[in-house]
Amino acid sequence: MSQLVRNVARMQLEPPIMNGAGTCKDMDDFDLVMASTAGAVVVGSATINGGTGNAGNVFDWDERRSLNSLGLPNPGLVAYGNILVDMARKGRLSNKPVIFSIAGTDPDDYRKLAQLAVMANVSCVEVNLGCPNKYLTSGKLARIACYDPCLVESILREVRSVLDEKGGSSISLTVKVSYFPDRVLMDEVASVISGSTYWVGAVVAINTLANALAFTPSGRHRLVPQFRGYSGLGGRAVKEIGLGQVQLWRDMLVDQIRIIGVGGISTGRDVQEYFWAGADAVQVTSELLKDGRLGVAPLERITSELVDIMDGHLQA
Repeated sequence: MSQLVRNVARMQLEPPIMNGAGTCKDMDDFDLVMASTAGAVVVGSATINGGTGNAGNVFDWDERRSLNSLGLPNPGLVAYGNILVDMARKGRLSNKPVIFSIAGTDPDDYRKLAQLAVMANVSCVEVNLGCPNKYLTSGKLARIACYDPCLVESILREVRSVLDEKGGSSISLTVKVSYFPDRVLMDEVASVISGSTYWVGAVVAINTLANALAFTPSGRHRLVPQFRGYSGLGGRAVKEIGLGQVQLWRDMLVDQIRIIGVGGISTGRDVQEYFWAGADAVQVTSELLKDGRLGVAPLERITSELVDIMDGHLQA
């Protein structure tokens, strides 16, 4: 698999295919992904207080698309403090990077979660600025942080200061973002991320598309009726959008910042197309959850298909 070794954000990924945030929450999930062909393990996204996420029917998958309103279920800061050290240690022993994805509601949340990442000595912190299904304790929907350049800058400043001050400067930093329909706003955010003082190693694009809606045959909201059925759209329906976003980020960011593509990846050909668009690695999400629980067999199949494609190309 030597042709599938990529260096992304100071991490050697072999192969450059991994799970996405939202698929791996606890030690059982972690061990499953660690034993798979994934080139890295993404844990989280983690929040300060954790929780079980949204109640009721929160995920729906078919071959056309996925819908989710999971609400960031995760153990929370305190519980991760007890298990993240072991996760990072297992990653080092297996020579497989461990990426800790964090999602706060303000810069201070991100600072506290980054401190945990430094304490555990993970390989990388993924700053998730694009979750569309995060609610505040007041019950109000939280803002999608990546759409506010000033907020992006404040969050990155806090996280970078922790990595520098707490001895975690060897920990890589990546940023996960949502779909940007506005190229002008996207370019403004790209300018913030490209700022040399933050040393962002990669942009992860894209998160699920917010505010999708689906009905059952009887006319009921298919997911989370308590939230009027609104959910994030993923799976094959967003692949072409994801490809376009990756190419735009590649055009807008400085060369040293790499791109990790996410969205609609279910085959080796999908991965190749993301590489063509400018991605250096990919994350797989919906395909791993399609049976209602985490399954890592698709990672092996996708990697095998990509190897066959690469070998065919090399022979030609």
